[in-house]
Amino acid sequence: MLRIKFHRIALGLSQRDLARLARIQQSIISQIESGRIVPTAEELDKLGHVLRCTPARLLDRLDDTSITAAQEA
Repeated sequence: MLRIKFHRIALGLSQRDLARLARIQQSIISQIESGRIVPTAEELDKLGHVLRCTPARLLDRLDDTSITAAQEA
């Protein structure tokens, strides 16, 4: 799983919030987070800006336990 969901949750954002702030459709955010599609360079730039990290950092993979830890923080 990409770090997009991890950073989104850590900032307390819903998919809808992230979509609005990044100007990306919520359905695209959902598909990226679930691994159904790979984000474009433009989408990564927008997401990185909103999530306060580099596009390269967003492409790092992590396991579901990291997501759970972010939700519990």
